[in-house]
Parts: sequence; structure tokens; C-alpha cells
Amino acid sequence: MKVLSEKKDASLFHDEVNGIVKFKWNGTVTIETLSELVQKTAQLTQQGKCSYIMFDRRELESYTPEAKSWIKEYMKNEGKAIIKSISKIGAVTSKSTFAQLVSTILVEVLKLYNRNMQYKTFETPELAISWLQEKETVA
Repeated sequence: MKVLSEKKDASLFHDEVNGIVKFKWNGTVTIETLSELVQKTAQLTQQGKCSYIMFDRRELESYTPEAKSWIKEYMKNEGKAIIKSISKIGAVTSKSTFAQLVSTILVEVLKLYNRNMQYKTFETPELAISWLQEKETVA
């Protein structure tokens, strides 16, 4: 995976072959990091280079209040179009119960904007990536 950004609280990677963007969260995520990584992902989706997202939440503790407010407002506006282009999200569970809860709520909000999006949680990044790489079948 190609490294797109590395910060203290998060890193962003892109698997160009499979169209997967991987977020790796660390500690408490700030608004600066969250907005930068989400906007980079938005660019990739708009260019047709990303259909799948993997959230590695193992080291996530929380998001700052500003980051939570920003993502909420972003998803009400320009974020809607981005989410509609994502077909699958695989998430690795967090060690923090609070972070797990906040992340799960965020994904539920995302699913409101794209009811066809598949979401599944995993114990390891390898399992999440493997699932994201599986070919989708139309029912």
C-alpha cells in the first residue's frame, strides 16, 4: 500500500490495484488530521480510485469534540456524494469501548447515505483486507 499521509494520530494508505483506502487511527484523532485524511479520500473517490475503505481502529481512543463536529457537518454536505461511491467498509475493532461506540455510530450515519454499502467488523486488518478484496456478487 502506498502511504498518503502519516500523522501522530492517524495514517492513510492507498492500495491502487484494489481501490482500497486504509485509515489507521492512533490515540485521539484531531480535526486537522481527520479533515485532511477524509479530503484525500474524497479526491480518490471522485477520481474513481477508491470503492473500499478499511478502518484500522485497534489503537483508536477517541476523536476530539471538534473532529466529531466536523465529520458530522461534512457528511451532511459534500460527504454524501463520496459515501455513495463506497461499496464496502471493513473495520478492525478498537481496544477502547468508547472509540468502538463512536466509530459504530459514524458508520451507521454513513449507511443512511448509502444503503447499499456493505459494512463488516474484523479482529485483524488482514481479515478486513481479504473481505474487501472479495468480488461482489449481485443478488
